[in-house]
Amino acid sequence: MASTSPLPAGGARAQAVGAVPTGDKPGTAAALAPAPHGRRLLAHALDLLVFAALSFPPVFVWTLAEVGYFSGRTVGLRALEITLALLYLLYFVSLWRLTGTSPGKRLMRLRVVGPDGGHPGLVRALVRWTVMALLGIPLGLTWWTVLLRHDRRAIHDWLAGTRVVGY
Repeated sequence: MASTSPLPAGGARAQAVGAVPTGDKPGTAAALAPAPHGRRLLAHALDLLVFAALSFPPVFVWTLAEVGYFSGRTVGLRALEITLALLYLLYFVSLWRLTGTSPGKRLMRLRVVGPDGGHPGLVRALVRWTVMALLGIPLGLTWWTVLLRHDRRAIHDWLAGTRVVGY
């Protein structure tokens, strides 16, 4: 029986989303079009704004507690830094793992995919976040590979086995 689907057979999802003539196996992340530089950078900036807005209320309360506004006892800034890092980790890793995207990426129509073209697993999402946090945030090293590599993969994507693609 002939198929009436307008999509090509075998790996139809990957081919419909935006295949690249690379000769890679359809249905794999390598067959999807890499995210454009500008959209990727804007998505990251939007994600930082969303995270800043979400973290403002607890940081404000913590700051009041730090100066002893509530009890006269201070709680320490190191605890605040650790708490924010854990919230940052949970925010991104859970979103990448469960949806393959984040608010900024969703607005820019981008998603993070694993080697099979689906959402990255927990380990891949954790590796991606850890490398991004260690090399990208303090040193800004992750964006150079996005600009220099033909597949536009950042260091954290390369090490985690993920890609950021458009949809």
